[in-house]
Amino acid sequence: MSDINQDGFQHVNDFAAKVAERVKQLRKKKGYSNQEHFAWDHGLSRSQYGKWEQGADMRISSLERLFNALEITPREFFSEGFE
Repeated sequence: MSDINQDGFQHVNDFAAKVAERVKQLRKKKGYSNQEHFAWDHGLSRSQYGKWEQGADMRISSLERLFNALEITPREFFSEGFE
């Protein structure tokens, strides 16, 4: 169950969890069972990438780097799991 504030927005932690799950799903779809290998192959910090898959807060620039590494557009990224 998600927390909805008075403006109708879901709690930020819910959103971060959805982003994390989507990142993990797309990494696996690319054939990477290991997050460290994916990060290494795409020039991302392995520890930071691991945090992103755990739902850590990230900057917009970091999200853009993920889109590039996953070879996906923002529209494609948010097309599943963000209803």
